Amino acid sequence: MSVVITGIDSSTAVTLPNPQFGDSDAIKLNTKLKITMSGKFYTCINSPNNSRVLLKFSNLTPIQVADFIAALEDWGNEEVEIDSVNGIKYRGILLSDTFEIATTNLRCANQVDSSGRDTEFVLHTVSIQFEGVAGVT
Repeated sequence: MSVVITGIDSSTAVTLPNPQFGDSDAIKLNTKLKITMSGKFYTCINSPNNSRVLLKFSNLTPIQVADFIAALEDWGNEEVEIDSVNGIKYRGILLSDTFEIATTNLRCANQVDSSGRDTEFVLHTVSIQFEGVAGVT
């Protein structure tokens, strides 16, 4: 499973594995109170299409993280399009001020390097917030 993120105005695209979509927060719910001629009250909540979602990608190699950082720098505040695994397209911006990297060092006891020590792997987890619209065609 992977996600493809592409810049709208640039040709830069990044494919990241293991996507996890966090909770979605609707932005600026509009509430309207209506009164009928008979005096009955109605409350209408108009939720906008815009929402904010936390994207998290785990088990990334250092090369994948470097590619993603380079793409973020290339995109700047440009709109991006995300093709997700569930077939839904998202369009919006990545909020680069929410970008976080966590590093995990793993030892593989089954594989030994040339000096006879256990092989070490460095994997990263990257999270960033996305603000935009789901269901774009």
